[in-house]
Amino acid sequence: MDLLINIISFILVPINCSIGMGMNTALRDAQKFNELLDKFDDDLEKVLPQYSTDRVPEGNALSDLALHTYCFDSSVSVKTLIKGAIRTKLHKMFPSFIQDQAGNLIGRVEYTLAEIYQMAMEQGIISKHREINNRIRQDFFERQTGMIKGNPKSTPLMKYAMIVGLIASGIALFINK
Repeated sequence: MDLLINIISFILVPINCSIGMGMNTALRDAQKFNELLDKFDDDLEKVLPQYSTDRVPEGNALSDLALHTYCFDSSVSVKTLIKGAIRTKLHKMFPSFIQDQAGNLIGRVEYTLAEIYQMAMEQGIISKHREINNRIRQDFFERQTGMIKGNPKSTPLMKYAMIVGLIASGIALFINK
């Protein structure tokens, strides 16, 4: 059984490492699998359905958090960073009234990834980034495959947004210290 747990810890959740939780989640999966083996006296007919019920939401949350916690659009990323820094500061001042930024909770043992995913949805992070990231992926695909010719034009507004974004991210980093 130890060999099975070791194998599970390495093959489960080989997901994008953008949030750094792939191996941590695999280790937690192995721990939960072992707990269920103890609870059900190694009866895999009972263990496996319960394991799926308990752990599939975590794997799904891990995938979506890895794909949509960060936004491919740099101006949106900067805005999200600033909002997150402000939310974090307000949470520290008023913890009973302001929920912490969902991304700050990743890796904390008191929160499951499914709970963090729920918070990120409530904070509007996942749905907003998913929409933008999907659009950017689609645009890239269309240009790479020749479905659409040419490159998107850089406008003065985009350059201005980048400058403002860089300044804002510097401010956010300063506030967050």
